[in-house]
Amino acid sequence: PNVSLLSAKEERVRVPLYGFAAGGGSERFAFNEGQILDWVELPRGMVLKGEFFIVQAIGSSMEPRIWPGERKLVQLHVPPGRDQDAVIEFKDGSAVLKTYRRERDGFVFAQQYNPEMEIRYPASDVRAIHAIFPL
Repeated sequence: PNVSLLSAKEERVRVPLYGFAAGGGSERFAFNEGQILDWVELPRGMVLKGEFFIVQAIGSSMEPRIWPGERKLVQLHVPPGRDQDAVIEFKDGSAVLKTYRRERDGFVFAQQYNPEMEIRYPASDVRAIHAIFPL
């Protein structure tokens, strides 16, 4: 997904909104790169290099770190650092919005905050992990 530049006069960048990130427990959202639900204008002067999209959080498992309705800027194919929020994309076409912890012994470890718990996903089920950047 490429960003779209509005008029040169406005110098604003639009990023596609692909889906809603379910925040309840281990719920997943449909990660469909092909269907754009909306376009989100980024703040004036924000420069992006690479491929980005937006997800909107629903549910409460990431509160108080991420609130329902909050939109997050995701960069495709850029792995997160430890304790960085991320979209974990699965081979079945679904994804979750969690805080990335680490990968070890064939598992991807992630954190949610409500209720607070560490979750582990078999690495063999994970297609990619994409870093989230603040808007």
